[in-house]
Amino acid sequence: MDEIGVEDILCSSSEGSSVSDNIDLIELIESIDVGDRVDGVNASFREPSCDDSLEMRHHKNSKKFKNKDEISNIKNKTKKRRPPSLKNPACLSCKKLKIKCDRVKPKCEYCHHTGRNCTYPVLAIENLNYNHNSSFKNKKKLQKKLQMDLKCAEFLVNQRNSNTLLLNVTATELQLLAFYRDFNAQWFCCEENPEAAKVWSETVPALWKENKNIRDGIYCISSIRLWSEYDLNSLQNVRLNQEDESLYEYTGKYFGLCIQALQEVCSAIINTKNQKDIDDKVGEIMVLNYIIFSFLGIHPHKVVPLINLKGLGFDFDDRLMFNVNDNDNNNDNDNGKFDCDYDDDGADIFSIVSGFKSSMAACFDRVVASDFKALLYLKERIRPEEDMNFTGFSFISHLYSKLDRVKLCFSTDEYNTLHQTIKELEVCAYRSTKFEYAFPLFRFLFHVPSNFKTILKNGNIFAMKVLFIYSCACVLTCFHLFKETNIWVDFIYFYRNLKVAGNYQKRNKFRNIYNIDTGMNNIDYENVLYDTILWDSDDQKLYNFVFDSRFQLTRHNEIESLFQKLEELHI
Repeated sequence: MDEIGVEDILCSSSEGSSVSDNIDLIELIESIDVGDRVDGVNASFREPSCDDSLEMRHHKNSKKFKNKDEISNIKNKTKKRRPPSLKNPACLSCKKLKIKCDRVKPKCEYCHHTGRNCTYPVLAIENLNYNHNSSFKNKKKLQKKLQMDLKCAEFLVNQRNSNTLLLNVTATELQLLAFYRDFNAQWFCCEENPEAAKVWSETVPALWKENKNIRDGIYCISSIRLWSEYDLNSLQNVRLNQEDESLYEYTGKYFGLCIQALQEVCSAIINTKNQKDIDDKVGEIMVLNYIIFSFLGIHPHKVVPLINLKGLGFDFDDRLMFNVNDNDNNNDNDNGKFDCDYDDDGADIFSIVSGFKSSMAACFDRVVASDFKALLYLKERIRPEEDMNFTGFSFISHLYSKLDRVKLCFSTDEYNTLHQTIKELEVCAYRSTKFEYAFPLFRFLFHVPSNFKTILKNGNIFAMKVLFIYSCACVLTCFHLFKETNIWVDFIYFYRNLKVAGNYQKRNKFRNIYNIDTGMNNIDYENVLYDTILWDSDDQKLYNFVFDSRFQLTRHNEIESLFQKLEELHI
C-alpha cells in the first residue's frame, strides 16, 4: 500500500467535514515551532490564513494573465523563482509522465482534469543527530514543524470536529508532544532494535489521546529535556506561552503526576483480579518506569541522591563533603531542591530502581504477551563472552585486579557481590558499544546484585569505588542535562572528598567496619582499604578526564572511542 502524507490524509477525509476545517487543524499543529524558544523567546501559534482553502489555492494556480505587461510587472515585483524544493515533490503521476506538476493538494491540476489518482510521495522524517544531552543552544531550530506519523495523523482526522479535545490540550502541551517525537526513539533505544523504536515512536504517542498516565509521562520527560535549552537559573521565568505556567512549574507538576500514577497502577495490579484490567496496565508500568528513571538521572537538582548514606552519618546536603569553601557554610541554597513527592529521607536511586524491578517482575509474563514486550530489551541481552572478538575493557580488568588484592578484607558474600557487580558493569558497557547508544550503560543499576546496595549502605569502600567509576561513565556519556550539576557529579565529589581534604580521617565514618578475623591480627584492614583502594592514581586520572572540557561525547557511536580513550590513559 502506498504511503501517504499528513496533508493527504486531512484533505482526503470524509465528506462530512469541510476542507477548510481540516486545513485549519493541521496548520494549528504545524505552526508549533520548538526551536524558536531559545533564550526564553515565547513561541506562539500563527493565525490560519483565510485564503488557504483548496478552492482559493486552486484558483490562484489556475489564474490566467491576459497581457504581457501584467506578467512583466509581476516578475519585476517578485524574486526569481527557485527550483522546486525536494521537500515539496511532484505527484507520482506527473513524475512518471515527466511533466510539470503544480503540486496542489489533494489533487494537482493535471490529475484533477484527467481524473487520475493523485498521490504524493512521503518524505522520511529527518533524524536529528544529537545525543541525549547535546546542547540545543548550538542549533538554530530543533525541528521547524511538527512531524506526524500516519497513526497520529489519523488521530487528528478522527478528532477534527472535537472541540473538547482541543480545549483540554494547551499550546504548551502540544509543543511538548512535538518535542517528544523528536527524541523518543533515539533516547530510549537503538536502530538495531526496531521493535522498541516502534513502541517509543508509535505506540506511546498513539496512546497520548486516550491514556492520561502515558500523556503525563510524555509531558514529564519532554519538559525536563527542554531545560537544557535555557539557563538553569532562569527556568522559573521561562514560559513557552505567556498564559501558561513556567517550564519549571510544568516539569514539577507532571513529575508528581507520574509518581502518583505509577503508585496507583502498581496498587491496581496487586489488588485486581480482572485479567484484562491488568493487561491494560502493564504498558503504563513499563513506560512510566523508564520515564521516571530517566527524569531522575538527568535532573540537575537533587531530587533524590544516587545512594542514601545517612545511616553512616553522611548527608549529601552536607557541604563539607563537596568541593565548597567552609566560609560558605552559612549560605542557604534552596536552588538545589526540586519539589516532588519523595519526602522519605531514605529514598535514593537504588531504592527507586528496586521498586521498578519489583513491579516489572510482578507482571513480566503479561508484558511478554503485550505490545510492550520490546521494552524488556530482550534482543539487547547479549553478553560479552558470546562475542569472540571482544577483548575486554582495561578499567574492568583493573577493577578485578584491585578486588583480588584486597580479597581478605571482605567476607565471601561481599567478595562475590562485588565480583558480580563488576561483571554486570562490563556487560552493560559492552552493550553500549555493541549497539552504539548509552542507555544499556544507564540500565546498569537495574542489573546490580541485590546485596550491592546493602554493602554500600554499610560503608564498603570498594563498592563506592565501583559506583564512582559508574558515575564517571554516566557523566562521560552525558546522562545529564548540565555537566556541572547532577547526581553523578554529586557522588564523584563525595567519593573524592572521603579522602581529599582529610574528610575520611576527620569524620572517621568507617572505623571498625572492617574487623574481619582471619588470624592475621597484625594487619589493619581498614588502613589497607584506605591506603590502597580509596582514591588511588587511577581514580585521580579518571576524575581529571571526566572534568576535562576538551572531551565531549557528541554522538552515540563514539561510546566505543570513549572506552578506547580510557585504555590509552591506562585507567
